[in-house]
Amino acid sequence: MNHFYITQSTLEALGFDLTGEDVEALLDHLNETLQERVGIEIAESLDEDQLKTLADMQENASEQELGEWLEKHIPNMHEIVQNEIDILIGEIAETEEE
Repeated sequence: MNHFYITQSTLEALGFDLTGEDVEALLDHLNETLQERVGIEIAESLDEDQLKTLADMQENASEQELGEWLEKHIPNMHEIVQNEIDILIGEIAETEEE
């Protein structure tokens, strides 16, 4: 689950001027924030047993096994990720406007 969903090209395609930015640090921050927010959304949609299973899988399963489990138990996973990306991009846009 440590994939980068927000990339430099994503931000540039949306018209963000990254001149003078520490792009790597910015992307690390954005993707860490994204991962935290998606994790919260996932956790809120699972029952207690599923949360225990997920925690165990995060420790012991391969990334592929974890991905398959999430797909099965969180059918709207891609929608959750995209919504959180949209929110995060909106927050960045607001900050740049200030």
